[in-house]
Amino acid sequence: RHLLPFQITRRWTRLIDDIPIAGSIYGAVRQLFEAIFQSEQGSRFNRVILIEYPRKGLFALAFTTGEARGIVQDVTPEKMINCFVPTTPNPTSGFYLLVPEPEVREIDLTVEEAFKLVMSAGLVAPEDAGTKGASLAPAAPMPRPVEEAP
Repeated sequence: RHLLPFQITRRWTRLIDDIPIAGSIYGAVRQLFEAIFQSEQGSRFNRVILIEYPRKGLFALAFTTGEARGIVQDVTPEKMINCFVPTTPNPTSGFYLLVPEPEVREIDLTVEEAFKLVMSAGLVAPEDAGTKGASLAPAAPMPRPVEEAP
């Protein structure tokens, strides 16, 4: 009884693989999703966040993969977070960024919901029920420089 869904999936994959452009895109996305969601440790992306990228005032969804370690953390004054910013509509490519922890903004999205949002260029948004949304304020207030009186 479990053999039929497996055969259908296998035939679907072969059919898509035979289509020149669609096959390569489907294959790459399938590999990415298998690596992320079917790993022995669970998802390799820890959480979904918002960061100001590529400039102040613009925000991008990003996935954290942990805290920076080693030489990268040693040469930066703040605690840094490893982030992956996927590109639309192909989230298999993207940017690896080191973001200071105080600049990370929490957002209540699952990794799956965020991938749907990115792949659809914002057309497929998660349902509002059950999500708290995002705060555009930093997770921790950033200290302001103290100005001396003239």
